[in-house]
Amino acid sequence: MGLFSKDQRMYCENCGAQIARKARMLYDGISCCPKCYPTLKQEQEAQAAVRRAGVAPVITERRNGMVHQYSLYHVTCAACGKTFECRSDDRPRRYEDFEGKRYCLACWEKKEKELTVPCKACGKPISRYERRVRGKEGFCAECWLEELEQRRELFGAYEEMLLLALREKGIQALGTDLLDLAPDGQPEGYHAKEERSHGMIRLRESEYAVGAFRLRGGWFAIPASGSALRYIKPSHDGKLMEFLAESSSRTVLAAAAGAKEAYYLTEAGTVYSTDARMNEVQIFDPSERIREITEAHFTEEEMQKRVDEFLDGSIRAIDRYYYDTAAHAFFRVLADGNYYHGYDVSYPVLTKEEVLERLARRPDVIDAERLCGDGVIPLTEFVKRLPDAGNLQYQAPAEFGRGTEYL
Repeated sequence: MGLFSKDQRMYCENCGAQIARKARMLYDGISCCPKCYPTLKQEQEAQAAVRRAGVAPVITERRNGMVHQYSLYHVTCAACGKTFECRSDDRPRRYEDFEGKRYCLACWEKKEKELTVPCKACGKPISRYERRVRGKEGFCAECWLEELEQRRELFGAYEEMLLLALREKGIQALGTDLLDLAPDGQPEGYHAKEERSHGMIRLRESEYAVGAFRLRGGWFAIPASGSALRYIKPSHDGKLMEFLAESSSRTVLAAAAGAKEAYYLTEAGTVYSTDARMNEVQIFDPSERIREITEAHFTEEEMQKRVDEFLDGSIRAIDRYYYDTAAHAFFRVLADGNYYHGYDVSYPVLTKEEVLERLARRPDVIDAERLCGDGVIPLTEFVKRLPDAGNLQYQAPAEFGRGTEYL
């Protein structure tokens, strides 16, 4: 196993996801998230069997003050027959596995174009390559245009909120527009190079804009995913770029531009701006907004009927928490220890108010809109209607949280 310092490897080396230090797992010198651990373990055990057979000896070297161990092995492409050398620590790998066969990346790209998956909306077959490279979130080209139009209407309602709040402060600003955007939300005839010196991300080929605005020589977009603002063309104003880059930790619902100032609204209902008059001003309560969205789609009788169906006497998972539908009690499962040396499990009991408070820390009004549109009650509104016995002495079932129940 390689040597790691305390402040390194906070990203999974397999999938790139950010991981907390407590959740980080190490396997054969690879720092990974819990989801990737089983896959890496299986892969590394197979390579270890080859090493034990004396075919691929372990190579040890020191880089940047750390010990790295890897093996060299050969892969033969199932399509072209080409054999090439790989290292066990290659990330990303130089080949792809599919149905028990290995393909070099060039042949895999060709095969991926032949493989199809159904469109999420109409079921029309679309190539896996197109889905991976072009995005569109699993929709075919035609259905994506319909989906994008619906999202523009959804985001447009929040843009109206933002512009109304600005007018009440006497601020004149313009919202986003679709000028020079193709029907699918990509800019027509212009793609800037990726420049990360200012910390902002470019609108990539797999992302599509619901709207865009121009300010100080720059061109900026709100992606259809509702994630942070993206630039299509960077501004010459470094301070503006740094300000907009701060949206990377927030979900943006709307944006507007004045003569010199930029404004954007987040899912927390807060407006951030280069204008001191409107910076960090809250214009709506996200919890109240989710309640309004839910009540616009469901009657109280419909929601209560679903709660009654949920109460089947079993223990049900609710986000990171558990709910005993027979005892009407909320609890968590906490493990102290590790997979190899054993661990102790505790079951702290929570009140419904504590669960709601923790769920409300991650408001998602856009997700609430989508869920209600699909006939699903948002989690916070559903939990509000669950009965709570208030029994803080509740005991979870013995051994619950061990084995497949938890890990």
